[in-house]
Amino acid sequence: MRARPITLKDANSFVKANHKHNGVVTGWKWGISLWEDGEMIGVGMAGRPNARALDSGASVHIIEVSRLCLLENAPKNAASSLYGRLNRMAADGGYDMSVTYTLDSEKASSLRAAGFVKVARVTARSWNTPSRPRGETRKPEVRWRWARAFTDEGRALLAEWQAQLNLFAE
Repeated sequence: MRARPITLKDANSFVKANHKHNGVVTGWKWGISLWEDGEMIGVGMAGRPNARALDSGASVHIIEVSRLCLLENAPKNAASSLYGRLNRMAADGGYDMSVTYTLDSEKASSLRAAGFVKVARVTARSWNTPSRPRGETRKPEVRWRWARAFTDEGRALLAEWQAQLNLFAE
């Protein structure tokens, strides 16, 4: 497998054609594509966290892996390879931590392989409201937030989040 740069437009085209439950993103910081035998087999996209509380400009700088999309026939380690590459780019770019989300129904073994740990259960909600209709058709599903820390500041926040998750589990 070989990684190559990709534009937002091309990454969104790949996501639109191949992602099972998410659509395109409107903004990003960077992305990467993964190729095998001359065929693009996956893309990873990173940007500002959607959760305002995580994008507060505080002392811990967080990047969100907003999309990871692979072809059905991609090698087993392709997802963890993309997560690993995105994380190295984030760490090299000065970020303290990376976060991403999975649906409750997803196994997330590639996240564990890439060094992420589960830190929060996120209650699903719809952005579709009477005052601001968005035309959503799918039902929101429970998600899990995963995080990987790169610095001491990130590790301290990660430990705090894990402690909170353990309190709720008891």
